Amino acid sequence: MKNKVLCTVLVAILFFALGSTSRAQEVIKLKCSIFFPSVHFQVALMDQFAKDLKERTKGRVEMTNYAGGILVPPDRAFDGAVQGLSDLALIATGMNPGRFPVSEILEIPLGFPSAWVAGHVIDDVSKKFKMKEYEKVHLIWLWSCPPSIFTSVNKPIKTLEDIKNLRIRGIGRTNEVVKALGAAAIPLPSSDTYEALRKGIIEGMYTPMETSKGYKYADIIRYATASYKISVAGTFALVMNKEKFDGLPGDIKKIFEDLSTEYFNKQLPMWNQSDIEGREFFKSKGGTLYYLTDAESNRWIKAVEPVIEEYRKYLVSKGLTQKEANDLIQFAQERIPYWVKMEKQQKIPTAYEY
Repeated sequence: MKNKVLCTVLVAILFFALGSTSRAQEVIKLKCSIFFPSVHFQVALMDQFAKDLKERTKGRVEMTNYAGGILVPPDRAFDGAVQGLSDLALIATGMNPGRFPVSEILEIPLGFPSAWVAGHVIDDVSKKFKMKEYEKVHLIWLWSCPPSIFTSVNKPIKTLEDIKNLRIRGIGRTNEVVKALGAAAIPLPSSDTYEALRKGIIEGMYTPMETSKGYKYADIIRYATASYKISVAGTFALVMNKEKFDGLPGDIKKIFEDLSTEYFNKQLPMWNQSDIEGREFFKSKGGTLYYLTDAESNRWIKAVEPVIEEYRKYLVSKGLTQKEANDLIQFAQERIPYWVKMEKQQKIPTAYEY
């Protein structure tokens, strides 16, 4: 009888041990929604992120990327992560105007001269200011695309007079900059822009130079103006379903944190490089790049001041105090020259001379 009881206990312990081992070795499978097309370097970077995640967790986490918005439409990517339609999502905050007020600081014409500088500024902002817009998710990291500059088809833009009344394509808040300079702002999705340029529906764009190659705009665009002293950029983020992240083991959370720092530092020079490649492709197609004179730049800076003031009021309407709004804008303005200095010291290549 004692032997039977002992045997039963041993069998139970064995089954419990096997079950525990099985649970310990269970693979955590994650789905990540990415709106960039599969050929974009950002997708290749996220694929490498997934490989590193699997390797460092010793196979305990497998992350699958779904490019081109096939898992969740680009403008619903954030909600998709909140609702669990995806476990992670790469988002562009500009695709949801009014949803990410603090992140929109990069869309204000403060003069972001490169993705590297703008990316560090938004990272600094996230560390100093509470970003309530991400409370429903776990924010993994933030970064920026290259700055927007003005491009045109038929004539160079060297002065405010040259841009006046031109039909210029922009998106979201950037159209306020276009209008402040006296041009007619034409909002168009990327999918319609090439044909609009070809047919003369628009006469130019306010967009990063990298699109000259990525979207083949250099086939049509002939002139570009490095108006970087009023340039805007755009905020991007990798976010994760909050419950999913909170349920991860502590060591895996730490691996996510370590990788986020590493990939932030990998990503920004790559965005700078993509802008350089866009510039060279534009030139190879016969395009001409102009720089505004200092005197002309000062005129443009003056012209866009109302856009900055409107953003200040907008922040207050979104729940920030006047002091918080003022502090945010001032902080971003102060961090730009600091990161420009760091960019030069570290010899990070840039698309423009400044």
